[in-house]
Amino acid sequence: MLRKVLKGLLLLALVFLAIWLLVIGYWRVTGTDPTGAELALYLVGMPIAVIAVFFGGKALLKRVRNNDTDAEVASTDANGGGDTPAEASRPEDELYLCLLDSALRLPVGSSGEDALAVLAEGKTRPGLDDALVDDQGFPVFATRVEDITDEGLEQALALPDQHNDTPLRWSPEQMRALAMGRGVLDDLLAGQLAQLFAELQAHADGEPPHDSPDREAANPPPLHMRLLLPAHWSVAHRELASTWFREHAEAQLLHPELTVAAKHAIQRAGAPGFGDLNDLALAAHNEDRNSLCVILACDSLIGDTEIARLDGEGRLFSQSNPGGMVPGEGAAGVVVVTHPMLADVASADYARVHRAAMGDRKTRAGDKSRRSEDQALLGRLGTKALANARCAAEDIGFVISDAGIDATQGRERAQLIGDKLDHLDPTAECPNIGTACGDLGFVGTLAALALSHSAVRNTGRPVLAISLSHPLQRAAAVLQPPAGPESDRDDSEPAATAA
Repeated sequence: MLRKVLKGLLLLALVFLAIWLLVIGYWRVTGTDPTGAELALYLVGMPIAVIAVFFGGKALLKRVRNNDTDAEVASTDANGGGDTPAEASRPEDELYLCLLDSALRLPVGSSGEDALAVLAEGKTRPGLDDALVDDQGFPVFATRVEDITDEGLEQALALPDQHNDTPLRWSPEQMRALAMGRGVLDDLLAGQLAQLFAELQAHADGEPPHDSPDREAANPPPLHMRLLLPAHWSVAHRELASTWFREHAEAQLLHPELTVAAKHAIQRAGAPGFGDLNDLALAAHNEDRNSLCVILACDSLIGDTEIARLDGEGRLFSQSNPGGMVPGEGAAGVVVVTHPMLADVASADYARVHRAAMGDRKTRAGDKSRRSEDQALLGRLGTKALANARCAAEDIGFVISDAGIDATQGRERAQLIGDKLDHLDPTAECPNIGTACGDLGFVGTLAALALSHSAVRNTGRPVLAISLSHPLQRAAAVLQPPAGPESDRDDSEPAATAA
């Protein structure tokens, strides 16, 4: 905010200085001896008038843009716009989930607080890696997580899979990804989940008889794990990794009645993480069931095999290929519950994540056709996400995105912030994960949600999480603190079926 104030004062000073130089220069050339009224008019009144016209025109242009967006929304609603981002709000759009906990491993930090602090500075950028080189022997730009420990992983994964009696071979990059994923899962299992299961166990050890409703309520719902594993891994690798993560969670013995199920997510349209949360919200609402879910993503491109693959495909970032990608690595995870009792038992620091607004660009990022329409898409999704959460734009305290170094992503994000959230500092309060951490795939998108949870917990203010890393897909969702008792009574959707 201070940066914006200083920028505004500097602009005012430059306007006054420019007009004074022009007027005084004109008077000197023409030999004019100005009167007191002329001094006041030209040296004070004229700069103020110019500034007023500038800001008035800017406000008018913004109002015209907003009117155009509203007209587009109205036109879409009148024509039954199908699955477009601007469609009218539906009952299920008001659903929300309780995001109980989050954890991550990123090149900028291994906790949400540390990562947000580094990203807020806006100074961290990928550099040349000391160990990785391309096919010509030149070092490549990359980011890596330090102190990754994969002890015991090789033995744990040396198991026959259902398709072959021969144990699968795991590359060093895959081992790094699974090691980071294990670290994130351990943090989640030792955090609010452990507290939740301890409270439920204490309740189950109380006086109510075994077949009483209170005893039944004390038993936890099954723990479902949705794993966002790299698309370039084989199905066999993803299935075995899912089995290993499930067995690792079961080995913690968090609750004697707990059952764990795990599966890797099927590749589909929709921003990963955002789409999974929407699926959980809708399923909990339609089926009237309680859900306890861990969504986990891990990936690593830091290794000779992946660098050779990306270089062979011409996708590495370099001076000659500024549109290429910067290899990165990391892991991120969130714990989601759909029953408010479970969230209240575990922690008061959970965040309500409201239904995400998602849509697709007409053309891939970087293409010039339909540029204005595509660039406005994120703004429309942001408006829809705010409406789903019943949140005013001025209440948003952070905008956290998975955007990287791509110029198209930068323009879309800047337009969203400039048009609807110009009260925020574009650096400290609008961090980009990909700009500092490189290309993280699914991890970056889920990390945006995890960091948003940390920001809500630390500041108590609503946060807008946005996804731009995919060439076509865009998504936006609002996370905010738990509503107070009065607000809970006013909610149109009870939290018991909320998601």
